[in-house]
Amino acid sequence: MSTIRFARVMDARTLSELALRSKAYWGYGNDFLEKCRYSLTITPQIIVSQLIFVYDDYQIKGFYGINTDDLELTYFFIEPSYIGKGIGKQLFQHALNTAKQLGLPHLVIHSDPYAESFYQKMGARRIGEVPSEVQHDRLLPLLKIDVD
Repeated sequence: MSTIRFARVMDARTLSELALRSKAYWGYGNDFLEKCRYSLTITPQIIVSQLIFVYDDYQIKGFYGINTDDLELTYFFIEPSYIGKGIGKQLFQHALNTAKQLGLPHLVIHSDPYAESFYQKMGARRIGEVPSEVQHDRLLPLLKIDVD
């Protein structure tokens, strides 16, 4: 039975590994993925300081995070073998419902270029670009979605 639940501190390593596998799905090389490792590492501190939710179907198949201070969707990763099977849509809808319950007016998303079309299908719109944390000459889509 699948459920979306709060992440637990003990999930940190599983989430970090899932994030890296999910990033690799888009065909990035090992050198680039190594550069991403730090920013994709979910620590116990991140789990307790942000709202991190996991899609758990006897194993974690995806997760997202919301930083309420910055109104930002901080993480959004799906296990590669489940991309395109509806888990992302369920998690994204859950994120919007969570943001709405918290009274957040919108969420900002620093998107991977390959994921931008997914977010746009969910209703987000591009509002600009931001430099990548791992490759400063690379610009990433900056998106925004209104919660209500």
